[in-house]
Amino acid sequence: MIDILAAEDEPRAIDTHAHQPTKEFLEDAGGQMMQDAAAKFGAEMDTATYEAMIDEYHAAGIGRSILLGWDAETNTGNPPVPNDYVAEVRDEYPDFFIGFGSVDPLKDDCVAEAIRCIEELGLSGFKFQQIAQGFDPSDPQHRHLW
Repeated sequence: MIDILAAEDEPRAIDTHAHQPTKEFLEDAGGQMMQDAAAKFGAEMDTATYEAMIDEYHAAGIGRSILLGWDAETNTGNPPVPNDYVAEVRDEYPDFFIGFGSVDPLKDDCVAEAIRCIEELGLSGFKFQQIAQGFDPSDPQHRHLW
């Protein structure tokens, strides 16, 4: 039997949606959209290391986090955070990060990339954001992806 209750001094939560604290995610891939979101919520877009992120999360009682890939290139023109990169970071911090890939539903290779994320990279799920990626998930043209 597995005891699902953590000891008093152990983290008890999993963050299910973590934006990477890196320049590649916040500035390059996020671009103006991320700057606008930060301004809207009165936040700074300070970059940090993964070690600093993990320390901050552990201090808040969070034991693991889902690390998201990001690909909205067709709609935004910004470069993606590659799925290979997410898998590398997950592998570097396997006790903390769970890797989720991202595929741009408007790209011709989106289904092949989704399959590769699972079969080759061992990622555990996907991040989609229909507004930023500029697609309607209920549109029949995306049925092949689902």
